[in-house]
Amino acid sequence: MTESQNLINENQEIETDTQDIDANAQQIVIPTTKLRFPKLTNISITEKPINLCDPSATGVMALGIGCLLLAFHDMGITPVSHALTIPWIIFLLGAMQVIPGIIDAFRKNLFGATVFTMYGFFWIANGCGHYLFRHGDEEAMEGGAQHTAMAIFGYFIFNIAPTLAALTLNKALFFAMLFIQITLGIIFFELLGFYGATAAGVGLLFIALTCFYYCLAELVNQIGGGEIISKGKPFIVIKKKNILENEH
Repeated sequence: MTESQNLINENQEIETDTQDIDANAQQIVIPTTKLRFPKLTNISITEKPINLCDPSATGVMALGIGCLLLAFHDMGITPVSHALTIPWIIFLLGAMQVIPGIIDAFRKNLFGATVFTMYGFFWIANGCGHYLFRHGDEEAMEGGAQHTAMAIFGYFIFNIAPTLAALTLNKALFFAMLFIQITLGIIFFELLGFYGATAAGVGLLFIALTCFYYCLAELVNQIGGGEIISKGKPFIVIKKKNILENEH
């Protein structure tokens, strides 16, 4: 028993329990120990960053090209059949907005994920609506313009939020969102029969030019590694408060 007592005196953090076994009139002492491990504190778990490039230049350029084609069509510069614009609407304005939106969702970019996906599916639905309106039955053709006008009005309300959010990002993006807002209002009244498509074509042209500038600045600045072409400082600068400082 003296050996087990010395073991306890040397290390107080080790608790020993003894079990006595009586075999052949001999006393055997078997020590069992319980180790106390130190508490693990201040453990930081870091997530590996997702290595995905910024898809905004692709989405904005696709939007610019699509709006340019629709602008030339609405202003009568390229008097082609309206049916020829459907593939560009579905694939360029639609799919090429949804793909950047999904990538931005993985990159945890709420602005890009929301705006790209919302407008991507808007253009896909718009292209399908154009196809049904041109080649569908009589029920699809009746009231098609008024039906689309209600969807345009819904997006007019939705676009208020990203336009205000763009005030905190940069001037180029804000003016692109502002021209989208104005053009949505023009198209809404055009579908209700107040005037022709020329006014909407002008609005689409301004969207296209703004998108071209934004895409050019985004590509050159990212490849060059600096602000070579300015996108303009934000109109509103929001100072983010430090949560740790507020707690103390």
